[in-house]
Amino acid sequence: MPQVARSLGANPRQAFVRVFLPLSRPGLAAAAFMTSIMSLGFYLTPAILGGGKTVMVAEFISVQVTETLRWDIATTLSTLLLLVTGALIWRFSHLLELATAKPRT
Repeated sequence: MPQVARSLGANPRQAFVRVFLPLSRPGLAAAAFMTSIMSLGFYLTPAILGGGKTVMVAEFISVQVTETLRWDIATTLSTLLLLVTGALIWRFSHLLELATAKPRT
């Protein structure tokens, strides 16, 4: 593709902005989406790297269940985390048109 753009008179910057960027935008959005979704549920990595200074949502839920026995807060946060994750999946699937994508023939 960049050779075609270059052969038609585009400079490298124009080839990147008009060819590469539009073609790679769905991949970049999907990578950002998958990274953010996976980071919502991390438990072990923040616990090890943070050293207890910062508490992430999954770790806070675990503390509420195992140590303080506050099941109501743990249930509320778990449900909220599930709803936020579901909403993000729904939104990104519509942004990327995955829900209505038709196979190419």
